[in-house]
Amino acid sequence: MPKDEAGWDAEVFEILVEPQDEAYATLLACAEREASTFSLVWRSELTFSESAFELRKELESVLIREETASEWPGTQLLDSTARIDHYLLDGRSRELLIEVNGLYSWLAPELPEDLALYQDGRCWMASIAHERQAWLHVGVVRPEFLSELQTILTGRIRGRGRSTRLRRC
Repeated sequence: MPKDEAGWDAEVFEILVEPQDEAYATLLACAEREASTFSLVWRSELTFSESAFELRKELESVLIREETASEWPGTQLLDSTARIDHYLLDGRSRELLIEVNGLYSWLAPELPEDLALYQDGRCWMASIAHERQAWLHVGVVRPEFLSELQTILTGRIRGRGRSTRLRRC
């Protein structure tokens, strides 16, 4: 992928401020409108609470596939694997995701980890919740949708050597 003058991948923007509450809900609503899918990660070396398993059960009806892997967007494990569940983002699953209240709240043991959003099977938003990091792969989404994404967050994104103010959708 081409790099900009700051060394960033030219089509990757870092999310500098965590989307929470209304900004997080709006992000998910816009993603649902784009017929997105999402994934959540269940690392094999972690222990999960009953609330995590209750969420998994509630999402069963929109489960597209599950896989065992040592890597997913933003993470590569050296000595273990994780179960990555991929789901359809629809009205009901969006409501379940919104109950979490923030992108970096996806943490074990209460929840699975590392929410990622996809368009046509390509990741356009990835997160590493325990590191409080997230980013957008802007080359994956339609230009009109990118414009909407820039309206959602309550902070800034960084990429291509500049900061871009984000607005509401």
